[in-house]
Amino acid sequence: MTVKKEEKAALVTPVQPSAVATYSPSAADGFFDDQEAPQDKLIVPRIKLLQSNSTEVTEDGAKIGTYLNNITKDNYGESLQFIPVKFTFGALLITLEDGMKCRSADGITSIFGDKCVQCPFGEYYKNWRGKIPAKCGETIEAMGLIADTLQPCVVSFRSTSYPAGKKLLSSAKLMGKLRNYVLGSTIAKNDKGRFFVMDIKSSMDVSLNQLEEAVKWKNCLKEKKVQIHDDELAKQAD
Repeated sequence: MTVKKEEKAALVTPVQPSAVATYSPSAADGFFDDQEAPQDKLIVPRIKLLQSNSTEVTEDGAKIGTYLNNITKDNYGESLQFIPVKFTFGALLITLEDGMKCRSADGITSIFGDKCVQCPFGEYYKNWRGKIPAKCGETIEAMGLIADTLQPCVVSFRSTSYPAGKKLLSSAKLMGKLRNYVLGSTIAKNDKGRFFVMDIKSSMDVSLNQLEEAVKWKNCLKEKKVQIHDDELAKQAD
């Protein structure tokens, strides 16, 4: 029996197109929420203000004058809302040849565990905060939270941004209460070219949720010593 062309087509069962599964990256949010992570096992990121010589600055990537998380590499743009919880006062040693050689969060013990009075680099002066300055410069370290994500972080005010740290500290002490500060920057110039300097643009009240997280972080800082990520030093140790 000969099957006509029209009948042959009718015998073929049409294949229905399968539904295309849709996926949003946000579906992965909160994946590690139930993972225990003691604070002393975590490394707290630093927030950096990128300059023209920052390794993260590329033609298609991060731009100068923006704030960057040195662990997650999240870029927050030209301003960052930051809630300071604790201030410490330390020192930083930078040379033209080697970049950052050493950092101390308190001016007593270095990140390597050395005592500043026995500085292995020979740069420490017993009275380095006094009349004779050491080659290491003073720093103000502000430990706190990124306002929208409530992620703990550290903002370091040093060199030309040191006055902004004093401004933030003074505002916090004079107001006497927890505040959410907007960090920005201004452009400055010297004989080496243009660079960006941290600045405190404004401040606002914190929400109840921000206050609760800030109290938790402050208590954690009292109970445990946290490790802060220094990517410049990590590269030198590799």
